Amino acid sequence: MRIAESIHVPFYEEILHSPTVLGPCNGLLCLVDYGIYGKIALWNPAIREFKLLPWSIESSAGMGIMFSLAEVGFGFDTKNNDYKVIAFLSSLDGARTVCRAELYSLRSESWREIPSWGTIEEFIFDFMRSNAYYIHGVCYWLINGFYVDSGAWIMSFDMADEVLEIMQLPDFGVSGRTHSIEFAFLDASIIAVVCPNNLGGCFDIWVMNEPGVKGSWVKRDRIAPISGINSLVGFWKSGELCFEDSSDQLVLYDFSTQQVKNLLLRSAKYGSQVVNYVESLAQINGK
Repeated sequence: MRIAESIHVPFYEEILHSPTVLGPCNGLLCLVDYGIYGKIALWNPAIREFKLLPWSIESSAGMGIMFSLAEVGFGFDTKNNDYKVIAFLSSLDGARTVCRAELYSLRSESWREIPSWGTIEEFIFDFMRSNAYYIHGVCYWLINGFYVDSGAWIMSFDMADEVLEIMQLPDFGVSGRTHSIEFAFLDASIIAVVCPNNLGGCFDIWVMNEPGVKGSWVKRDRIAPISGINSLVGFWKSGELCFEDSSDQLVLYDFSTQQVKNLLLRSAKYGSQVVNYVESLAQINGK
């Protein structure tokens, strides 16, 4: 494996200490540093353009509650030709968890609260545990993926209509005692990977053929047990699965040959991601 290019992340040490990468969306990436002092930035590596977003908590200061950044989604509103970031915020107010959702518009360069968040049961928020995946104007999150027996769900947010919805995943035929679910993204499709909790189990690959439709999930592949594999990282651009092995090395699994190739890359300290990036000239700071 040869590293073609190493790209410097602007202000990485001072601003984004362990960023999660969302996207790409039309060549733009969203970098997120979660937590109570979390920060969000938009970045186009191709033209080296970077924008640190204003902290959305400032718009909530009047409530007298300190919110932390918990989950983020990033996408494009095709109706209004606008890039948007949705941020889910949480805080403890006495014995209860207070949640709110805010939306940032790149066109207006401002945050505002999303009223439709009130239609979603707040306990759902506690079980959001996946990065957002953006497809055809909609962001998707996996909810409660570790607990298959009690049901796994998808929450979606339409960037144009600004509507939040919850949809239950189908029964994948496994138990939460033995398996968990991970989300991945391939060929403009949401992929659910049913992963064994212990080494030596099979991985099942399911594809959502029609976004937002529960019955559209189709089982695509089953991967036989792979020796030394710890966790799923994501899909490579040519369709291989990227895993982290027991020695913290990144490896690729090829479906056609059923072979495993070591990338000779060590997994990052706080976890690795696979981002299939396509360059564009889309501007962040231009009007």
